[in-house]
Amino acid sequence: MKKLILTACFALAFSLCANAQVRWQTIEEVGQTDVSKNERMFLVDFSTSWCGWCKKMDKETFGNDMVMAILNHYYYSVHFDAETPKTFTWNGKEYANPNPKAKKGSPHNFTRAILGAQIGYPSIAVFNQKMNLVQVLQGYQNADEMVKFLCFFVNDNYMKYSYQKYMAIFDTQILPGILEELKLN
Repeated sequence: MKKLILTACFALAFSLCANAQVRWQTIEEVGQTDVSKNERMFLVDFSTSWCGWCKKMDKETFGNDMVMAILNHYYYSVHFDAETPKTFTWNGKEYANPNPKAKKGSPHNFTRAILGAQIGYPSIAVFNQKMNLVQVLQGYQNADEMVKFLCFFVNDNYMKYSYQKYMAIFDTQILPGILEELKLN
């Protein structure tokens, strides 16, 4: 009987973890956010359907429990197709793809505006509560790197500390507070 109960508990825990995921929103949904009442940061994951590193990051990094918890609690998260043909509004400005029917894909004007001349995938952009760009991080990031990156913007740490100071106190001061806020300690 104990084995049966233990097996059921593991199965339930596994199914809960398996169903956990980042609550991704569309760019159109997030673009409609009333920033006058907003308390969360915005994260946009620029990726494409053909990007192998993007797929690896989706599975390994965004599939990490800690990364999911941080994103779901502190951010509005957008998984953005950087070559989408869609037109949308972000922070009061309309963006469109200049060549939506390109056979090899064409970077969207939003992608160009945020990533500038350094277009590469995957790229992560963090915006403040008013939808203004704060930081862009390019290239594949593992879960540990992503946790540190995401926490830098939580509770305005990026305004309180230099990145060097933040990294020096991350394990002893920053992470314990985040774990407590997320009720993961």
